[in-house]
Amino acid sequence: MKKLLSGMLSFFLIGSIMQPLAWATQYEEAIEELLFMEMPTVISASAKAESIEDAPANVYVITGQEMVNRGYTSVFDLIKDLPGVTYDNQIGNEKNGAPIIRGLVYARRLKVYLNGMDLGEKSSSGYGWDHRLPIEGIDRVEFILGPYASLYGRNSFSGVINIITKDGQQVDGLITNSLYGSWDRLQGTVIYGKKLNTWDIYFSLFKNHSSEGQDLTKEYPEIYARENREGILYPTKGNTPDFTNVSPDFYLPWDANDIYLKVKSDNGLYFQYQWYETDWPGVGTFITPMFYYQTKDIMCVERSFAFQAGYKLEGDKLTSDTSVHYNDWMRLNELGYLSNNRKVFEYDVQGWAFDQNIRWTASDWNSVYMGVSYEDVNSLIPKVGMVAPLVPAARPEKKSEDYLALSYLNVTFQDEIKLKDNLMSVVGVMYERSNTHDDIFLPRVSLMWSANDKTDIKFLYGGGYIVPEMISRTDQLNIKGNDKLKPETLTSYELNAIYKLADRTRMSASVYLNQVKDVIAVVNDSSLPASFVQTYKNLGNKETKGLELTFDLGITDRIKMWASYAYVSGYYEIINRTTGAKTKIKELPMSSKHHGKLGINCLVLQDKLNVYLYDLYKGKQDTWDAGRSVGSYNIVNINCTTTPILSKSWRFSIGIENLLDRKAFDSNYQASWDFKPDAPIKRRNFNVQVGYKF
Repeated sequence: MKKLLSGMLSFFLIGSIMQPLAWATQYEEAIEELLFMEMPTVISASAKAESIEDAPANVYVITGQEMVNRGYTSVFDLIKDLPGVTYDNQIGNEKNGAPIIRGLVYARRLKVYLNGMDLGEKSSSGYGWDHRLPIEGIDRVEFILGPYASLYGRNSFSGVINIITKDGQQVDGLITNSLYGSWDRLQGTVIYGKKLNTWDIYFSLFKNHSSEGQDLTKEYPEIYARENREGILYPTKGNTPDFTNVSPDFYLPWDANDIYLKVKSDNGLYFQYQWYETDWPGVGTFITPMFYYQTKDIMCVERSFAFQAGYKLEGDKLTSDTSVHYNDWMRLNELGYLSNNRKVFEYDVQGWAFDQNIRWTASDWNSVYMGVSYEDVNSLIPKVGMVAPLVPAARPEKKSEDYLALSYLNVTFQDEIKLKDNLMSVVGVMYERSNTHDDIFLPRVSLMWSANDKTDIKFLYGGGYIVPEMISRTDQLNIKGNDKLKPETLTSYELNAIYKLADRTRMSASVYLNQVKDVIAVVNDSSLPASFVQTYKNLGNKETKGLELTFDLGITDRIKMWASYAYVSGYYEIINRTTGAKTKIKELPMSSKHHGKLGINCLVLQDKLNVYLYDLYKGKQDTWDAGRSVGSYNIVNINCTTTPILSKSWRFSIGIENLLDRKAFDSNYQASWDFKPDAPIKRRNFNVQVGYKF
């Protein structure tokens, strides 16, 4: 399948590059609508269509057309652009970076949906934020800050993202897009959409590839040049580093492939399918200096298959959505430094879920949402570790004793009551029973008040939780698994105010407090059996609090600007294993206390071109070394994209990241580990996109 996908995308890649330059739209837009399109309603905040001001959550919506106007190359670019979010390129590799939302780190704390289908891996490792899903097929993306377990259940923690693709009827034909960029980056997209009688069909192919990736030895020689890497862990002969097979180069290549199909009928039947595979070099600077040789072995292969089928019934009073979801996710490590160059399984997880959601609108003043979900997960994780026993790349024979069996029954309830014409309340609750942890009960309360035509105020209170990763339950290498871990739980308080200064100008301000209990971490433990050094434990509490300001400004008909500023502070606790005493560390590792973003869209050359200028300021960032911070930096990006005024069938875009070519670094690892370099941000690089609508 991978070779077929690569061949098809290569065909369209070559074909589109040989064409003239411009872009297609499905309809002729007026000049004033090129930047100021009507904001769609949001559905993710309460499982019904409503305006952003009325939604019982702090929610942002960005349309697919806005993403195209900004010159994004993938959804990955959007995540780094969202208000209140920074992206920690913690290991020099975008595949393993982590979105940081209000001081809460790691991808698994952010729940991601594709047209309502949960994309999170069933191992509870979260969604890998690498390059996947073509933006040309996206209708809009809805981003909710906060947990809201009463609506989204398990593993809803720091936020929820719902990526909503276009319908086939919107595409109505064939769209191709190709990209070439620095570090030999190639990207190809093919999208087909059509309404055939009562069936709507949307299909996409997406490939992102870099044969060499970023050459860090040239960009950051003071850290990654071969002669400067003695302090980094290498294969050894005795106690002496062995440089015999160490590559003089240090590249970070990757190869990602994605297939997606969505079919729905007018009578309510629907199904969607996604297949995804990516090859990448271990975990960037974490493993590459140790294992990545001149042979350019790809260290890891990750493969995911997801399928959902369901039936949606929509009436005046009652809406029902019934679905079955299956997910199969596998990750392999290729141990290229071993003579036999074989692979070993790190994860092999299959899971299925049944979901039933009902919304009943009793009157204009009251509606009730109820949901029931049952999920069954089986996970195979080697208990000996990555090195032994080695297995072929094919899946091993399944034995029941080699699998972890997990089950979850989740019930959600939410009651929305209109107290007055300008006052709405939401009361909700979530209950879950599982064979892995004690029962969980989490409440939610929201109050929305429209003070006047321009001002809306929201008080938001809710809870969320995330279950331990499956790998934390089993033994690997020198880490002892712990099957008694408790889920991390989050209680969130927020006050959000939205003020509309004018038709095209809006301001939002939020203050929040997040309280996390039973934080899970890896710790050293001298009481463990021989051969084990560390184990997983619940290490006490964590707290984050802060302020966020966002502005959307329509300066003229041809200039649109947005800006955001965020401040976050807090602490985490360490528990002494012997005495049980708690110590507060007043830092938030991998988080910046201050960060600001600015984006400007401007139409030029008689509205034929859209110029997007983006600036990110990231303040000093705490690291896992107590008292040490990584220095602040400022990154400027610029993109130039043709508009439908120039052409209805073609699009051309050119982008420059890190325009000023600044050296910048994100957080490092603990000094007690053998690898100490801070993770670098890409130096100045370019990309060119060409698209055509058939």
